[in-house]
Amino acid sequence: AAAVVAAGGVVCFGSSADDTIRALDLATGREKWHFITGGPVRLAPQIAGDRVYAASDDGFVYCLDLASGRPAGGCGAGHEP
Repeated sequence: AAAVVAAGGVVCFGSSADDTIRALDLATGREKWHFITGGPVRLAPQIAGDRVYAASDDGFVYCLDLASGRPAGGCGAGHEP
């Protein structure tokens, strides 16, 4: 995925090369976290509040915590590994 999204000092993007969703610190550019999905991530993730939503070619929509990258419960849809 070529597009990135940013909110709360965090930049998020997905990769179709290594099936990963990444978050970088906006100020430093350092990786805050990454989350490996079961398939390529071809579209930019979306940020809503403190959640990151990203679709993967594995057929799931992932709901992750913006601060930690851990799967977030109570999202109402998606995949919680």
